[in-house]
Amino acid sequence: MTVLDSPGTVAAIDPIAMLKPRRKITGISAILLPFNDDNSIDWESFTAHVARTAEHGLAPAVNMDTGYVNLIDQATRREVLARTQETLGGKSNFVAGAFVPAKPGDQWNPTATQEQMALIQQYGGTPVIFQSYPLTSQSPDKIVASYAQLGRDCDEFIAFELG
Repeated sequence: MTVLDSPGTVAAIDPIAMLKPRRKITGISAILLPFNDDNSIDWESFTAHVARTAEHGLAPAVNMDTGYVNLIDQATRREVLARTQETLGGKSNFVAGAFVPAKPGDQWNPTATQEQMALIQQYGGTPVIFQSYPLTSQSPDKIVASYAQLGRDCDEFIAFELG
């Protein structure tokens, strides 16, 4: 197996050497963003769900597809992050979707993704990068290079494929 180590440089990877027997795994569970009958967000139920998830040893995943990230505005995404951070009080990790709206034909915009990643990190979360038309329409080498570029300013992120 090989991977693009840096643009233009291929490095070999030994998957067997990467195995870590008896390692502690990290479980992650997506959190639904609940709404009241009047279409307002049910923040009490949301924060209770975040707390219960963390209490059971799972990292909450907010602003994901189950959180309607593609349907909520930036202010709501930020509020979700703030309430998650406050609810967890630094006692548990969480992950959050770094969503950038895109459609077929759009150009890859790493800056927009990096801005979403920085926002998530500001609230103590680990960014989750969604696949997008602009990202996946590139050649395989450019996709890997795009992820490498995103990782330069971020200690840790998760690449997410829903499909």
